[in-house]
Amino acid sequence: VTGNMDRAMETLEAWAQTYPRDPMPDGLLAAFATRSTGRYEQSIAAAERSAALDPEGGSALSRGSKAFSELYLNRLDAAEATISRAEERKLASNYFLVRYFIAFLKGDAEGMSQQTAIARASRSAEDLMSHLEALRLAGSAQLQDARRTAAIAVAIAKQSGRLERAALFEAATAVWEALYGNRAAARQKVTTVLALGRGAEVDYAAAFALAVSGDVSRSRALAGD
Repeated sequence: VTGNMDRAMETLEAWAQTYPRDPMPDGLLAAFATRSTGRYEQSIAAAERSAALDPEGGSALSRGSKAFSELYLNRLDAAEATISRAEERKLASNYFLVRYFIAFLKGDAEGMSQQTAIARASRSAEDLMSHLEALRLAGSAQLQDARRTAAIAVAIAKQSGRLERAALFEAATAVWEALYGNRAAARQKVTTVLALGRGAEVDYAAAFALAVSGDVSRSRALAGD
């Protein structure tokens, strides 16, 4: 909660040493503490230790963490193999996000569409997939379609009461408007974003959009906070 990932790693490593037959500490060590700090090799090693302690069961989440770390290292075949092995063991989890990114990196439009359809069957993931699709459309300069798709992601997040999440999706729109030179639209969107929900990630994206659109004073104020 405090964001002290180094302290979290120390705690998990002590836990693993104290209870060497417990797969949970290494399973947790493979996740956010290592991946959010770019320690992908360490994440993979921890996930493998966790799986070795419980080869027939184990945590679906630790295997998902391993797949993500392999994805971040551009080991796409390894990430796909990790997911496939987990599914063979009937370790239920939502691996569609890893497969979506693999398809994206391979330029596999059909594969992305398949994973999007799977994700949208789950209300908890529907807004995220709409957001990712909006980013993809914006990246290929299909701005009208991107805006419409982004609005879907924002609406779903609002309906579930997750206003900071909705604001983060809106902030992405502000960033791409700024990058495409639509300065007025970017600045107007930032105003909407900051009224909707605040948080470190939201403020960062808003500050970035303002900087790109030339509103340096408002950007500096957010960065200062």
